[in-house]
Amino acid sequence: TALSPGFMLPAGFEEDWDTAGGDMAQTQNSFVRALGSGSYLFNPIDTETSGNRTNIAARGWSGHLYAYLYKASTDTGSTINETIQRNDGTTDTYTFSKADKGCLMDLGEIEDGEVIELTSEKGSMDEAVVRCFQLNPETMKNTYSMLADEQLQVTDKGSSSLSGTIRVNEDGLFVMSVPVEKDWTLYVDGEEREIKAFKGALISTELSKGTHDIRIEFKAAGAKEGLLLTLLGLFLFGLMLLENRKREKLHFISSL
Repeated sequence: TALSPGFMLPAGFEEDWDTAGGDMAQTQNSFVRALGSGSYLFNPIDTETSGNRTNIAARGWSGHLYAYLYKASTDTGSTINETIQRNDGTTDTYTFSKADKGCLMDLGEIEDGEVIELTSEKGSMDEAVVRCFQLNPETMKNTYSMLADEQLQVTDKGSSSLSGTIRVNEDGLFVMSVPVEKDWTLYVDGEEREIKAFKGALISTELSKGTHDIRIEFKAAGAKEGLLLTLLGLFLFGLMLLENRKREKLHFISSL
């Protein structure tokens, strides 16, 4: 089940979460640690690269793997092919496009004894640094539970507004998965609240312990003025049609 559009984070979380350095796996590891988890979400896995092949062999473990292509040229990362050698002798193949853009590649599940091979269609894998990570499902489950415990219960959702209630266990930071724009207005318990930009990107505000009503509304700047201009334009157009009809009537009478 997906999280709602709003949830609580502990006080001081924004300063504790390091998003400046490292790759996406390290950033998410920092997220769960700042949230209070005692373990990482992604654990590094050894890889072997030779020429245009990077191999990941499961020896004594099984799990869900992700890979990150670091310092890859456009040619190398444009198309990455994945081949999984299964224990039953079959193979699974997948393709990733634009892997040089810094995305995590979901390599899927791998069992003990199986091998994943990554190759580049245009470049060479030894030109890049391949970092592989194993997802920790227990950490994922615990992280979801912590966020879901204090999330917004949506009661109304329109094309330009959203309302809901949230029960806050401890004073902290309320964050919405909605990008900050000047045309949003945030209301807490019926009163307008100044919007803070969480990590410079998402709508957020501080909330105290207790139950709160939340509402956000989007009103595009100049929308009212634009509507008035549209109505004025329609009015003038109507006058022009009326004037043309009068002229046509006068022309018809004068021709009799």
